[in-house]
Amino acid sequence: MFLQSELFIKRKNYSETIKLLDQEQKLSESSLKKIRYQYVQAQFPTLEGNMKKAFERFEIIAQKSLDFEIVFREKMS
Repeated sequence: MFLQSELFIKRKNYSETIKLLDQEQKLSESSLKKIRYQYVQAQFPTLEGNMKKAFERFEIIAQKSLDFEIVFREKMS
């Protein structure tokens, strides 16, 4: 799917890229990978000039990243 999403990005077909990343995110068992996929997806609205939507997505990711870090540190203690 990575190569396919890369092709969609080059063609500026961001909606298809987002769909593929959604599928990858659902299949992934890693919380860190899920956050990474969401981070990549959050960048597409900026490319389309939709800064409000991008900001909303980045805020969600920031909260999830913080939650992930807190849980990770608790497990390491």
